[in-house]
Amino acid sequence: MVVNVVGAIRTVSDVQKFDSGFEKRFLTIETVEQYPQRFQIDFLGDRMEMLNKIKEGQLKKVTANLRGNEVVDENGQTRYFLNLVGFKLEDF
Repeated sequence: MVVNVVGAIRTVSDVQKFDSGFEKRFLTIETVEQYPQRFQIDFLGDRMEMLNKIKEGQLKKVTANLRGNEVVDENGQTRYFLNLVGFKLEDF
């Protein structure tokens, strides 16, 4: 599912590297609406480079995929996680 978010950039992370070889960066954004929301959007692979020129405070439109994961723990309890994975950044 594709999601568009418009807001002010709050933070931009450095590259995070994991033992598995997986890498990601993320930004946090605050929406521009009556009741602003703050959340994280991940960027993976070559999409991480899009964050190189982003500055805190800039207004951006971020297009992202909504991804969900189901995880069953050692007690058999199922948990669900949602992630936003960005693939496009535009000025707003």
